[in-house]
Amino acid sequence: LLQSILSNGFDMHPCSYCDSRGLQSCIVSPYDSFRCSECVSQNCAKCDVLELMNAAELLLTSTQHRKLEDEIEELELKLLRLHQQKKMWHERMSRAIRRDLKNLEELEKEEAEEAEAERVRVAAEVQAVVAEES
Repeated sequence: LLQSILSNGFDMHPCSYCDSRGLQSCIVSPYDSFRCSECVSQNCAKCDVLELMNAAELLLTSTQHRKLEDEIEELELKLLRLHQQKKMWHERMSRAIRRDLKNLEELEKEEAEEAEAERVRVAAEVQAVVAEES
């Protein structure tokens, strides 16, 4: 339960228990529990964190939190794609430099020629296998 609250929760003003202990906020996940993370971890049965907000405020806060979590996830995926693109371009530039090519067009031309040569080689191997089976 505590892990769910911590992973799905968001910060709110402290409940009475947390306030009495000097904490500045509570982590709350109304989908997982009516108690804050600190009350769950300290086994405090009476947590009034949800009573301190009205239902509309809580729903709005929870919805905003979920939207932000989704946005973060999308941005992390975009960042991963950008890192992969950066790595691919770095590898291509390294190949171009190793081959002493002046620009990417020359590299693309060489790569296309290599791909065509590989296609021809594979086709010849397939023909040889077919000829052996006949």
